[in-house]
Amino acid sequence: MENWRRNSRKDIVMVDVDALVPKDHLSRKIEAVMDYEWLYARLSPYYCADNGYPGADPVVLIKMVLLQHLYGLPSLRQTHWEIQVNIKLLEAGKYHLFGDSHAELLSAEGQLTSDTYTLETLLKAPEIARQVSVVEVGDQQMAFHFVDDKFVHTLRQGKYAFFSGQHKHDFQMVDVSTPVVDSSVPVYIFMLIPSSFYIKVEISEYQRGRLYFNQKFESVLEPGTYYFWKK
Repeated sequence: MENWRRNSRKDIVMVDVDALVPKDHLSRKIEAVMDYEWLYARLSPYYCADNGYPGADPVVLIKMVLLQHLYGLPSLRQTHWEIQVNIKLLEAGKYHLFGDSHAELLSAEGQLTSDTYTLETLLKAPEIARQVSVVEVGDQQMAFHFVDDKFVHTLRQGKYAFFSGQHKHDFQMVDVSTPVVDSSVPVYIFMLIPSSFYIKVEISEYQRGRLYFNQKFESVLEPGTYYFWKK
């Protein structure tokens, strides 16, 4: 039987860093014509081999400045940050990993999460951003998450992303700034979401209810079933 639900996030994979760079990438073209070897001889008098903290590779520093200007980055600090968090989405296959690079296995069908990077960092990678559906839920909002038109769960305040290659993701935003439940919310939803999100009030026949918000009278409730959001 297929082991589809196995949690493989901690699996070790081998990734060849060179294989991650497309063959027609601009950096490859520059690397093919540039000669950096003379920099080591030229700058060696400014480095101490037996004293102090180990110096940064001068070629790396030159390449950082070059990348900064090629990609219009505002500062070397930003360039350094981009180099550290540059992310590539790997398709199915076998890779080899060398140096400080690492790979993290993620489910391509559920929510986009990472033990290493924030969601904002992941979404900066174009190949990731174009494969996910993103929703941002405000402070006074709730979102109903539907997958292939089927309700899955509720989302509270925050930003979320879900891989959309295999399934369709839709989100219904709900205002919970007041207890009143909008008429666009289907009644069946309350059978599927936690009861901690709402209050259910049933007024039987021959009864009437008085509705108060913040100790202020709002209206008379006729017999029926009512739902109100909890604060």
